Amino acid sequence: MKYGLLNKIRPMLWLGLCAASLGAGCSNDDSGETSELAAKVTLTLSKYYNDQGATSLVTWKSSDRGAVFAVRHGAAEPAYAAPILPGSQKSLFLFTVDAPAHADATLVGFYPSDAALACEDNTLKATIPATQSGSITPCLVGKATARANSYEGYDIELKQLFCTMYVSVKKGNYSISKAVVKANGGETIAGDISIGIDDGSVNASAQTITVTPPSPIDCTGEARLIPVMIAPVTLSQGYTVTLTDTDGHSFSVGSTDAVTLTAGDKIETDDARSTEVTELIFCGDNMVYMIDAGLADETGYKNAVTWSWDATTAAATLGLAASRCNHLDDCKPVDNGKKLLVTSSYNWCALLDIATGEVLFHTTAAPNAHSAEMLPDNRIAVACSEGSNSDNNKVQVYDIARPNLVLFQSELGSHTAWSGTKRPNGFTPSAARASRSTN
Repeated sequence: MKYGLLNKIRPMLWLGLCAASLGAGCSNDDSGETSELAAKVTLTLSKYYNDQGATSLVTWKSSDRGAVFAVRHGAAEPAYAAPILPGSQKSLFLFTVDAPAHADATLVGFYPSDAALACEDNTLKATIPATQSGSITPCLVGKATARANSYEGYDIELKQLFCTMYVSVKKGNYSISKAVVKANGGETIAGDISIGIDDGSVNASAQTITVTPPSPIDCTGEARLIPVMIAPVTLSQGYTVTLTDTDGHSFSVGSTDAVTLTAGDKIETDDARSTEVTELIFCGDNMVYMIDAGLADETGYKNAVTWSWDATTAAATLGLAASRCNHLDDCKPVDNGKKLLVTSSYNWCALLDIATGEVLFHTTAAPNAHSAEMLPDNRIAVACSEGSNSDNNKVQVYDIARPNLVLFQSELGSHTAWSGTKRPNGFTPSAARASRSTN
C-alpha cells in the first residue's frame, strides 16, 4: 500500500521539480526585474525569394543554431540553442533568456544565427547593404509575446526581413555592368535599418542602392533578372532603376505610382531595354515578333527574338475562333514602346500591353482592318480597307474604354478614288484635321 502511494507521488514530485527548474532564479514580484529563465520556442523557417526569382526554403540542420533576443530596455544579448528536431523547417528549441518571471516577454527570433542584427530599446537594428552584388541572402526574422517560463512557450515564424526587387532586363545585344535603384520621392531604402518591434515602423539611412555584379550580366541569350535587397518602406512617388551597359550607355525603368514594399514579399519592374538597341517588329499570319537587329545574322532571326505574341491566345477575349485570329497586317508600338497596336484583315484590332501580353482594347467591328493609330484622349483610329461591306473604306474612331463601339467614322478613299478632283463628299484636308483634333 505504501509503495502504491509512493508511485503516485513520484510523478507529482517530478512535475514540481520541472516547474521549479523553469522558474529558477525568478523574481517573486511584477516589478519588472528579470532573471535567467528557460523558454520553449518553436522556430519555423519560411520561404524566401532567391537570386533566380523563385523561392528557396532552408531547413534546420543539426549544426545550426537558433537565435533569439529577449526584448527589453537597453541592449539585449542574443541567446542561442541547437535545434531539437533538425531536418525540417520547423524545430523546437530550449533557450535560456533574461526575462521577467511573472509577466509576458517578447522574443525576436532570427536566422541565420550569425546575421548582423542587434536589439536595443524595443528596436531591431540591421543592415541592408547600399552596395550589392546581385546575390540574395536570407535574413529571416519573427517575434512572439508569451510567458517565458510557461509550458506553452513561444511559436515564431521567421520571414525575410527585407523586400526583394527584381529588375527585368530584356534580351538584347548588350551586357549590364551596374544598376542603381532610387526612390523618386527621396525615401531612404537601404543602409542602417531600424525596425520598431511593436509597430513595425522602418527607418533606413541610404537613398540609393547600387548593384554591381561580379561580372557583367550578358543579355544576348535571354532576358535577365537583377535581384535587389531593399528596405520594406513605402515609396510615395515610385522608383527609378538606372542601368548602365558595358559600353557606358544608360537607360532606365521604373514607376511613378506609390508602392509599398513589404518584408518577405517581392516587386518586379517592367522590362528595361537599352535605347541603343535597334529593335524591329514584324507581324504576319497569327504572330508578332520583336527582333534585336544586333543579334540577327544571315542564317536566321530566331535567336534574335526578344518578344513574341500569338494572336490565337486572345481568341476568348476577342470572341473569335482561333482560326480568325490571324491575317495580321499591321503592328505598331505606341505609348513610348510600352504598348502595341495590332490589326487583322479578319475585321479586328487590338491594343496590347507588351510587358504582360494583356489585351487592353479590342474591336471586331472594323471590316478589313489594315492599320491603326493612337489619338489624344485615349482614342484609337482604325483604317478599314476595301470590301463589299458598307463599313469598308472607312476610318473609325474608338474609345479605349469602350470596345466595339464606333464613336465616329468617315469615308476613306483609295489612291485611285482620290485621283484628279474626285474626293469623298464633303471631305477636305482641313476637315480631316479638325475631326482628328476634336475626336
